[in-house]
Amino acid sequence: MNDTAGKEPSYFDKLHDRFFKELPNGAQAELRRCASVEDTRYTPALYRLLLTDRQVTDAQARLAYMLPVCPQKNGGAHPGAVLVAARVSEQRVMQIARAHRTNPEDALTGLRRVVQHSEGMMPWAKIARLISRWRKDDVQELVEGYFLNLHKLDKGAKS
Repeated sequence: MNDTAGKEPSYFDKLHDRFFKELPNGAQAELRRCASVEDTRYTPALYRLLLTDRQVTDAQARLAYMLPVCPQKNGGAHPGAVLVAARVSEQRVMQIARAHRTNPEDALTGLRRVVQHSEGMMPWAKIARLISRWRKDDVQELVEGYFLNLHKLDKGAKS
């Protein structure tokens, strides 16, 4: 049963729909080619996506940076579980966590790469909530979710 039936779409859902259903292919490609969050700020596609009359926030820039690699809108899986299913190594997950302490933007770039590696399995609704804040607690939640799901797999659960 769809748990979003009758509910107003969230900001994250609206952003996802705008990117994948309304934004022209060329503008989508501009955002896909961004090498960092900072690059998105110098891309006209960001402003076409957001349609805002206000200054773009850091959270909006992070969301626009991650959006091109998250075609799946909804899903029940925790982002850590998706990384386990995509066979992302412990070292890469820990590298993201360590990078966040010194440079959160580098950590986000690392996360974008592993999400891209998951080949579209990452549910946008879950990862968008995480990266909209992108604080120490959010990175810790990602790491803990990864290891909890990794140990479930070690105990015989199927990926």
